Amino acid sequence: MPDVNFTILKKNTAGDPEQEKFVKEQLLTIGKFKISTESAITFSEEGAKKWYAHKEQEVSPEIFQEIIDNMMTPDLLLISLKREDELPAWKVLRVIMGATNPDKAGAIPDEWCEKLGLPLGTLTIRAQGKKYFNWDIGLNGMHGSDSLESLQRETEILLEEIG
Repeated sequence: MPDVNFTILKKNTAGDPEQEKFVKEQLLTIGKFKISTESAITFSEEGAKKWYAHKEQEVSPEIFQEIIDNMMTPDLLLISLKREDELPAWKVLRVIMGATNPDKAGAIPDEWCEKLGLPLGTLTIRAQGKKYFNWDIGLNGMHGSDSLESLQRETEILLEEIG
C-alpha cells in the first residue's frame, strides 16, 4: 500500500517555473516520490496561525507575523506525494529537504543515501536551493512535516482549509 504525504511550495518557490521544476525533479529523483496531485492553496489567517501555533513562543511577534503572512500568500502549491516502498514518506521528505535553515542544510546523511540508492554526499533540496536560488531561513522554499504527529495535525488543518 502506498505511503502518502505532501509538501507545500512556499511563496518564493510557488509560481516560479524554474524553482517549481527544480523541487519536483528533486522529489522524483532524490526522494523517489510519485506526484499524485498538485493544487494551489491559500491559507486563511486562522489556518496559518493554527499551522504555526507551536512556533509562536519561539520567535518574536514580528517574526511570527511574517511567518503567518508568508503562509497566507495566494497560490502556494500543495503537492501530494506517495512512495511504494517501506520507507515512511514523511521521514524521507524531511531528510531530503534538509535543515529548515538552508544555511545549515548540507548533504543527505550517508545512511539515507544508502537507503535511497543515492551517491554519498548528495545535497539536500534546501542546500541546493540555497546554492541556486538563494533560499534563506525566512523563505526556505518548501514545507515538510517534521514528525508523524505534525503530519497528522497539518493534514487536519489542510482538510479544514480546503473544505
